[in-house]
Amino acid sequence: MKKLKILVIDSSPIIYIGLKSIFKNSLVFEVSDYIETGENIYEILNYVEISIIISDINYRKGNVF
Repeated sequence: MKKLKILVIDSSPIIYIGLKSIFKNSLVFEVSDYIETGENIYEILNYVEISIIISDINYRKGNVF
């Protein structure tokens, strides 16, 4: 079975580290990428097939999209 890839968008890398740790032995999920803002989200979506996006709502630099 192909794993579902998770993209984490958050200004704090601790969220990414925590999720990566939680899902490290998962047979279903894989935390594949992390970005601090949504500025280059389309670049990632062009080269990685993302199934789930976990995103912070508020950013220091503004909006996600």
